[in-house]
This record gives sequence, C-alpha cells and structure tokens, in this order.
Amino acid sequence: MRIRTIQIFTVAVAVSMFAVFHVPYDSDAADGRVLIHEVNPYGKDEGVSLYNYGGSSVSLSGYSIRDDDTGKEGRITIGSLTLEPNSRITFVKEKVSGNWFSERDRTYDAGSSEVTFSGSFVPADAGDDLYLYDGDRLIDAMCYGNKTASEGWIGEPVQKSSTKYFLRTGVTDTDSAVDWLATKPGLTNRQFSPSTGFSATVTPFVFPESRGEPVYRALEEAESEVLISIYQISSVNVAALLCMLEGRGVDVRMIVEGDALGYAMATELTLLKAVSDAGGEIVLINDKISGNYERFDFVHNKYAVVDGRTVIITSENWTSSNMGSGTANRGWGAVVESEGYAGYMREIFENDISGEYGDVHDLNTEYPGITAADVKYIPPAAMEHRSYAASVTPVLSPDDSYVALKYYMDNAQERIYAEQLDLGSGYMGVAPSSPVYWMAEAAAERDVDARLILDASTDDAAEHEAEVDLVNATTKVQAATINGGTGFGTNHNKGVIIDDKVWIGSVNWTSNSFLNNREAAVVVDSTDVTDYFLEYFMTDWSNNSVTEAHVIAPDRIVEGQPVVFTAAGAGSTKSFEWDVLGNDDWVPSGNDRIVRNNIPPGEYTLKVRGTDSGYYAELTYAVLADPSLNNGDGVDDGIDPAYAAVPAIIIIIAALFGIHMRTRSGR
Repeated sequence: MRIRTIQIFTVAVAVSMFAVFHVPYDSDAADGRVLIHEVNPYGKDEGVSLYNYGGSSVSLSGYSIRDDDTGKEGRITIGSLTLEPNSRITFVKEKVSGNWFSERDRTYDAGSSEVTFSGSFVPADAGDDLYLYDGDRLIDAMCYGNKTASEGWIGEPVQKSSTKYFLRTGVTDTDSAVDWLATKPGLTNRQFSPSTGFSATVTPFVFPESRGEPVYRALEEAESEVLISIYQISSVNVAALLCMLEGRGVDVRMIVEGDALGYAMATELTLLKAVSDAGGEIVLINDKISGNYERFDFVHNKYAVVDGRTVIITSENWTSSNMGSGTANRGWGAVVESEGYAGYMREIFENDISGEYGDVHDLNTEYPGITAADVKYIPPAAMEHRSYAASVTPVLSPDDSYVALKYYMDNAQERIYAEQLDLGSGYMGVAPSSPVYWMAEAAAERDVDARLILDASTDDAAEHEAEVDLVNATTKVQAATINGGTGFGTNHNKGVIIDDKVWIGSVNWTSNSFLNNREAAVVVDSTDVTDYFLEYFMTDWSNNSVTEAHVIAPDRIVEGQPVVFTAAGAGSTKSFEWDVLGNDDWVPSGNDRIVRNNIPPGEYTLKVRGTDSGYYAELTYAVLADPSLNNGDGVDDGIDPAYAAVPAIIIIIAALFGIHMRTRSGR
C-alpha cells in the first residue's frame, strides 16, 4: 500500500481569465517577448525553460539566466540560439533518460555546445530567486519558497509544494506570485473564471430517492461514445449496461482509480473485465507501488460524457447500493445536456487517460488473471424527472475548485447551505483557509443565512459534533449533524447551495480533495434547479441531531432601532405565525424572518409557530429605553415578511451608520 501525504499549502491563484493546457499566444504582447516559463527544482533534471510570447523570433545570443541577481551563485549563458514565436526552450543541469522535463524538444544541458553553465546553477528545493537578462538588462524575475527576488519582483514569493514544479499561467507579467502556479506534468491547470458558463438543460436528481435511474437513462441513450472517469464503479447493473452498449457499437472507455483508499477491488475488477471483454477500453490510474509517479493522489470524480453532448455528474460512486440494489447514501447528481460543457469535460478525460506520464495502466496488463463476471442488464423502473434551462460552470480539482468555491461564497448575498460528509483536518476549528470560515464571513459581514450539515453516521460522529458545537458557539453559521434519513444511512454529499446556484460533484472539503485529487463538480445557475435541491436540503436540515427550534435576535435591542427576529431550526416549515409582543396578537408570515420597529421599552416573550408543521419556539427579550427618543408609546405593528420598502430602507440606513444587527445570540 502506498503512503500518501496530504500536502496542505496556500495556492497562489492566477488572475488570467482563460484555461490553459499550454500558454496561449497574446496578440497584444510585444514582438519578441521572452519570459521565464517553467522552474523545476526537483531531481537531476532540475532547471528552467523560457517561452517566446511574442509574434516574432528572438535571438537569445547574449541572454543569461542567473541563480541570483549577480549570477555568482550560478549562471547559464546562451549562445547562438533563436526562439520562435509560441515556442519553448529548456535548460537543465543534466538530461535524464525518460524524464518529462529533460527529454523534451529543444532541451540543453551542461554538455551542450550552445550554452555555458558556470557556478552551481541549481534551483533549490526550499526556495530560490532566478533572473533572465539580455546582456545587462533585466528582462524577468521569479522567486519561490523561502527566497524573495532582490529586483524585478513585487510581493511574496510563489508558495512551493513538494513534488510540484512552477508554471507561468499566461502572458500576463505582473512580476508577482499571481503569474505562477505549482503544478505537475500532466495536470490540466484550468483557471477559474465565473464567466465560463455553458448553456444547458439540466435534470437534477438525488440519492437515494432516484436509485440512479437518471444515470441509467442517460447511458441507455448513448449512440456512439461513453467516457467514464470514476473512483468506484461496482454496480453489476451498470457494468451490464456498458457491456450491452458495446454490443450495439457504442465505444465505452473508462478511467478507474486503481488504489481506492480502504477498498477491496476484487468484485469491481471482475465487472470491469466483463466490460473489457465486451470491447471496452478500461484503464486504472495510480497503483499500489510507493514512489511511482502519480499526477493525482486519487482520481475521485464521478462523471461520464455521452456522445459529446451530455454529462452525467454525481457526488456518489456508482456502487450497487447507490445504483438501486441497496441502501444508498445521501448524494446529489445531475444530467447536463450541453455540447459546450460536454466538450470541456471530454478534453479533461482525454488528458487524464493519456499514458504519457506513466500512471495509467491497462486493466488486462495490470491484472492478467481476472475472470469476467456474468452480467445481465435489468432496466430500472421508470421515474419522472423534470429538466430545466440553466447555465453551468465546470469546476475541477486540483485546478480551480478551491478558488471557485471561495469566489462563490465571497459573493453570496442571501444564503449558503452546505451538506458535507466531513471536514479535513486542516479545515477544522474554523481555520481561515476553511470554507466554514468563508461561510462565517458571509454571515457576519452580509447577514447571509449560512447553514452547514455534517454526517454523524460514522466513527467520526463525535468529532463532527464537536466541530458543529464550535461553529455554533463562535460564528453566525448554523451547523448541525445528521445521522441518516429516509432511506439512507450516510450523508456522503458534497453539495452547496449559494443564492440561486447549486454546486454538485465530488469535491470534499479537505485539502487533498481541493489540491491533490482529480475531482469534478459543476455549478448550476438556475432558480428551478436550486429550488429542487433546496427542498431536500431543508428536509435533511429538519432531521438534524443538533439544531432545536429557537429564535435568533440581537443581544441588545434599543428603543427606536429596527429589529430582525429569525425562526431557526425550522426545517421545511414555510408558513409561520408570529406573536412578537407576547399579547396573543398573531400575525401570519411566509418567511422565517420578521422585522419590527419602535418596540417600546420593556420585557417581552416572542412566540412563533409553524402553520404547516409542528414548529414552535419562544424568546424572552428586553428593549432598552433610549432617552434621546420621545416617541410616546406608539408601536409600529407593520410586519412585512418580504422586507417591504420602509423597513428595508431603515435597515439599509442603519447599516450605513454602522449599526450591526447580529442574528445569533451570544455573538
């Protein structure tokens, strides 16, 4: 068994607004614009590459790359070499046979006659500063790790990560860490852009209720090609369907994680063998041998691309229980009909299945003695699922999932509802790098309704409950655990609702999932799709084991100030009645929040009840007199659950004057 190391580090994120497998040409760049392109500090082949981002060839005669600003530590002096537009040239201390960095075209080492190595030109593992000169003129600088460049650089060095090299993200040259990322050979390095949306028709579904029926239906409709990348696929019926598709001429190709954590693959391998024998191409990515090169710690995504026009994406593995033969997990999924999105994911699949990097292995080569399982497809009972028009934005790990989630949370205005299996160790305790911290900021700064559900069905239940208690005690996020629900035992979901968008996919809230695994998610921008998942989230919320019915109000209420009262722990309750002054004057409301203004000084007991549920809560609160006011005993009994114009204006004016209306007692 391999020993896997979770690498926790801060990512310097590029601001370029396009995705890159290679750096594209920028028509606005000056002709002959040569910059440092890559820095590889690891192995015998450590070195650097240059790239010509301009529109004309550049003579590199007289150029030098220095290992410090003086070049006394180490220097590469370039002779009569020319670099064409949109071309790369690489310099390494020593070429290594079979190595991705040193065996590329146009690579020169210390033995090459065209270059001169002087001193000790070795980019250090811990950190270094590098400079590109044309004669005595500084062209470019780069620094990483524990070193900062003495000139030609702004701000902190690029953060390093063991085993990853550094790649310029685009032609934008700000002379800062934002121009660079840490990556590995064979990674796609797609950059997040909120404007990268594809028009789509989306069919949402959930586990266990769907029993995977939408997945079967989408696969059944395949005419030419099915591409699947997945962590676990142990459903006999899915394997049987894939065999049937091969039998009618559909090309089935699959990437499957070869070393799933704590999981015996014996049954899965026999099913994969059946698909292979039917004509499918099956590869395993990663192996159990420690030290072998791997692009990803785990290939943990769960998606399929059908005929270049449809993507199936889920939070759940395609196991027998999830796909209709047992008690499934709680999870979310979607069938997305979109040629643009399907094309995007097809490119990712083709990149990941490449055998160029040595971490992909043919099933029959890896396990030559497997006997194929005997399978027969049984179509599942038909279910009705509605489809909706939407815009979809792809999200990937390790490319951009961390950045994308932070972007959406930082821009949330109304709500953030997250349902997760657990939190990684680096994100426990509401650490600043944690998505829970981003939720807390949104709740505190913009009064966003933030709710978090964690699973309590596994051995980690006590840890999750302690985390929930901490979140509830120290932030305005409402947190809870659930120990199963109707038809499911484990909350294995990774879903997030942010305003009228919903995040669906395989990304757990762990540093490994964000930064080291291959994961896939999609952000669906659609009120209808969001409302679909919102109903299930609120049902799960109402079944939580922590949150009880209670009312949230400011700690200190002063006469004359507008007050927001919130009915918390209301679950799926949608209709309320409020008795704000405790005088049995009940007012109906279709909202779990209510605004009151000019409550006279005194002590009151507020009551709120659900008219479509058994919800009931009380709150005893006091209103302090403000001697500067002289408004008699009049009370504004006007209640507008939808925040009508007058209360809303009062709230906005109050916010502008720094009146912070907190919505959690004790905070």
